[in-house]
Amino acid sequence: MDNPVQTLDDGFLEKSLLQGQQNAQNLVRVFKRVKEIGEEAKRNNQRTNQAIKQFQKKLDETNKIANKAIDISRIDHNQDRKVVKAVYAKSTLLAKKWIADHHTADYGGGDYLMKKIGQVRSAIYHELKDKYNVNVRSDLKMADLESCIDWINSLSLDALNAWRLADRQTTLDTLNKWESIHKLPLTKPKD
Repeated sequence: MDNPVQTLDDGFLEKSLLQGQQNAQNLVRVFKRVKEIGEEAKRNNQRTNQAIKQFQKKLDETNKIANKAIDISRIDHNQDRKVVKAVYAKSTLLAKKWIADHHTADYGGGDYLMKKIGQVRSAIYHELKDKYNVNVRSDLKMADLESCIDWINSLSLDALNAWRLADRQTTLDTLNKWESIHKLPLTKPKD
């Protein structure tokens, strides 16, 4: 009977061992390279995190500068229109109230009302310029826009200088013309 275990050629065994050793060395090289790549990725991640932190810091500084610029920059056309609309609406209400307080609700007719609205509007703009330290309405700062509109909306006749609201000669002329047509006594200028 033949021996079931065959003897292997010593050359084959040596080649197999050498091949195994070479495969092991290749695995060690691959492992080292993967380890190097992992360490490099870790360093890159740290640099990326530092870059993100620096970018965030610069972004925060930029936002602060931008917010300051907004705070000190003047209002634009659309924002100016909001102020104008608020002034027009408030001056109409206050003019009607002034006429009702000094005469009767519809006294003087439409022309007188329009002149009185103009006077009240002018008084509001004068007060606005003083309150917000601007030469013209469009010099208002963006930071003051909301408080300005709130201030306008909260105005009453008592908040405005009475002498600015008193009938001037042109307003009196318009009122006297209406009074003459309606055969009423003419309103005299107040000192």
